Amino acid sequence: MGHCVTYTMKRLSALIVCLLLTGCSLWPWSEDEEAPPPVPTIGVISALSERINLAQVNELGWEKSSFQFPLDDWRIDETVTSQAEHLLRKRGYDVQPVRYDRQAFSAGALGGPVARGGLLDRKRPALAPIIRAAVQPKDLDLYLVLVEASVPLGALDPHGIGLLRLDSEPTAIALYHAFLIDGHSGETVEDIHAEPLGNGWYQLARVDGPYAELDKSVWPKPITAWRASQRQEFQAKIEELLHASLRRTLDQLDLDRR
Repeated sequence: MGHCVTYTMKRLSALIVCLLLTGCSLWPWSEDEEAPPPVPTIGVISALSERINLAQVNELGWEKSSFQFPLDDWRIDETVTSQAEHLLRKRGYDVQPVRYDRQAFSAGALGGPVARGGLLDRKRPALAPIIRAAVQPKDLDLYLVLVEASVPLGALDPHGIGLLRLDSEPTAIALYHAFLIDGHSGETVEDIHAEPLGNGWYQLARVDGPYAELDKSVWPKPITAWRASQRQEFQAKIEELLHASLRRTLDQLDLDRR
């Protein structure tokens, strides 16, 4: 009988110790431990271009002929926004939809397409007042703003979405500048000019920004008459170019650092 009581007491003691240990693991002994930081909220604003710019350029960069086509039903900003939001979610951001007045971020409203930057270039546009006036919601942690950019090319200053005929090759361009804006202070956290793709240090880029060469058949003849099939091929190339460029641009913005 005594043996049975001893055995039972040992089992009860072991059970009590297990319960105490379990309670200890759940009890918030250390009130100094910091809670994990909240996931930053971010919204995407895209205003890449209002038109398609076509230009034929000679070897010195002088424009020989040019024409502009409306974007019509080509929903380029919606496509870019969707791609950027997907990439940001993969990086762990809480992506929030935003409503904004696209014209407020157009090149005309910002004083022209954003240049790469340098001593002689104009200052970067102040985006905080525009976000406060033309964006809903206004209280996100961050805003990724993608706007039309320009690059020097000899005597020409190409910008936005376009098709250039350099020498004899049609070249699609998608020139944009990315700003990362602090939604609370309004300050620019970081900004970057979209880079050319696929060029190493030993290989000079044809254009100082995202570009891709196309078949000669895409170039309209005359420049004012663009067939639907030519435009569709150009559009497909631009979307492909932007998809690859956005990934690289977000990597260079170092969005994983929080």
